[in-house]
Amino acid sequence: MGPIVIFSFILLGIAAFVIQKKQRFQQMDLLHLLFIGALSLMFKMDFDDAQAANVWSYSLIGVLALNFLLSRWTKVRKPIVRLLPPIVSFGVLFGIFWNDSFIYLGENFNISDKATLVLPLIGIVMYEVAKVKIDFLQKYFGMKDSAVNVQMSFFVGIAVLIGAFNAQGYGVFLVAIGFAASSFYHEIGSKHILHSLLAVAMLWTFANENSIDLIDLRFPKVVGGLFIGAFSATFIQHIWTIEKRQNLALFICYAICALLFIGMLDFESRINASFGGVEAFLGGLIGYALANTVLYFGSREKNIQQAPAAMSGLALIIVIGI
Repeated sequence: MGPIVIFSFILLGIAAFVIQKKQRFQQMDLLHLLFIGALSLMFKMDFDDAQAANVWSYSLIGVLALNFLLSRWTKVRKPIVRLLPPIVSFGVLFGIFWNDSFIYLGENFNISDKATLVLPLIGIVMYEVAKVKIDFLQKYFGMKDSAVNVQMSFFVGIAVLIGAFNAQGYGVFLVAIGFAASSFYHEIGSKHILHSLLAVAMLWTFANENSIDLIDLRFPKVVGGLFIGAFSATFIQHIWTIEKRQNLALFICYAICALLFIGMLDFESRINASFGGVEAFLGGLIGYALANTVLYFGSREKNIQQAPAAMSGLALIIVIGI
């Protein structure tokens, strides 16, 4: 993971910050495409066969880019029709690589396995299924729109379980790509969920880089990391909603979050190994993902789009981790 990778995520984080600041939310889909593309190239370093990983990674990015382009056509953005392009495109991709298998972080997974095939599909349909459930609950119980994030957190949990069981972090990443492809076709208030999936997907990469096989939640540093990550996700989102001296508040907010993760990862471990280190950092990633899944700001708030702020925070954490 060289300087170019770090510089790429710095630029992506800054771009997300500017989009949130200028409220140019229509540009977020393109930024998601670039962000996932950068992560895909980063993940391929964890494959044993570099050539096969290159072909697969670029093909995956190509399918995501195809869905981004198709989504600009308004006729395919209708509620029922919009599910077809991502399903068909991923079906073709998996058909091309049907007989291939990959070794990711020392473990083998096959493209033709049912547990692999279902991963992008989960990402594609998870918001639609959650929305149908919320529409039903709104009709009979008068639940608020914010409850859709409660449903999304449930589907994220299922996606993480199935994805990680079959292909570790890369399985979760495949769910995230399916979710991103589906999100291109409609304006949804839960696009920030994508960054929760990506944060979880990163766990195995950072753990492998530091030869960590197990995270014990009984360790105080891991529990502390969970809460620091959750604090960072909520702090960043809330600061974006204030109106008085926002620029100063944002600078302080991101500086505090960066210092907390740097301190947790490095400074505290220098004082005592039980105070911090990579395990605490991984706990921070999990905490960030958990808090981000349940965050919701309604139409009365200044900014109803949370995805750019979530991306800017995740990009900051990734840069610190690298």
